[in-house]
Amino acid sequence: MGKAQTLYELATDSVFIEYTPLPFEEILPRNIIIDQEDDLFMAELNIYPNPTRDILYIEYNFLSYSEDGNDDLLKTLGYEKNSDCTSGEIKIYTLDGKLIISKTLEQPSGIESVDMKNYPPTSYIIKIIDCYGFTKEQKFVKQ
Repeated sequence: MGKAQTLYELATDSVFIEYTPLPFEEILPRNIIIDQEDDLFMAELNIYPNPTRDILYIEYNFLSYSEDGNDDLLKTLGYEKNSDCTSGEIKIYTLDGKLIISKTLEQPSGIESVDMKNYPPTSYIIKIIDCYGFTKEQKFVKQ
């Protein structure tokens, strides 16, 4: 201990203090409480063009949390994977909650297209759902 103290005093040109306080940002809690678990497992969703006239493109990605080991984490947190689910689902609703389109996703990420030309011009809600039941919603307009 004597050598370490001497080296510290020489290197920092100051007196060694046994309990040097650390800046607050350096101290992390030992137990982290997750308030919003859903935010950790949120799929990426991007739709275009918005507003759309005919074809709506839906770019999605579940890979951000479908890596090795996350199945165990989700199971520990109490989430069960739907056994007959391959990757997820896309659902499109009217603003009053009526389901108009449901499409099963075969890949954990990709771009899907939906033909909207036979639907009336108004606002819609698109919902993407993964195999654990996590959802992400976005509003779009059909012209």
